[in-house]
Amino acid sequence: ASKVILKNKIPTYIIGKDLKQFDRALNNKKFKGTLIQG
Repeated sequence: ASKVILKNKIPTYIIGKDLKQFDRALNNKKFKGTLIQG
């Protein structure tokens, strides 16, 4: 999956179960998690 993400330059967020972190990521704020970009 990571090869496809990197090859196609798809920003991918790995956040977990915390919806507060999901909200922060959607609003371009600092969040606890991982961002994979190509």
